[in-house]
Amino acid sequence: MKNKLFKQLRQMNLMNDNNGKILETGLERLKSNILIFLFVLIVSTYMGNIVIGILFEINYSILRIYAGGYHAKTRNKCMILTYTSKILCLWVCFEVSIGDKIMRDLLCVVTTVIICIAPVENENRPLNKIEFIHFQLITKRITIIESCSVLCLIYFEKCLHAKTIMVAMCLNWC
Repeated sequence: MKNKLFKQLRQMNLMNDNNGKILETGLERLKSNILIFLFVLIVSTYMGNIVIGILFEINYSILRIYAGGYHAKTRNKCMILTYTSKILCLWVCFEVSIGDKIMRDLLCVVTTVIICIAPVENENRPLNKIEFIHFQLITKRITIIESCSVLCLIYFEKCLHAKTIMVAMCLNWC
């Protein structure tokens, strides 16, 4: 299947010797991200609310793109950490009761930490100064939007949704 796709990309002049590895890596990451998203949907459905899984994964993924974060040394370790952390975060969303005041206090800490330390660079893809500033600015904007969303959801007594976004932010912090 993969070879057939690459052959078609070469025929369309979209793939050559210079960008083949980049395309292959991109397709592998896309496949991995789709599998992770499906996994989150299945787990959140099992736990009782697919919307929470979608809300969690969207808020986590958008922030993670720009904030960066921990990268495991091996692919297997990465997969184990990813799937385990998703299960734990969803468990917290569904099973752990967090009061409004504690949620607001934790939100202040998480927001401050993300704004102060992000973006976290990956040794395999260091950012130049312009990229770093660009990612930092976008990270701050996303963090502020997500934080305001949490506060609005608390105000409108949608605590499960608020907690879900906050937990997604916390996972980015780790």
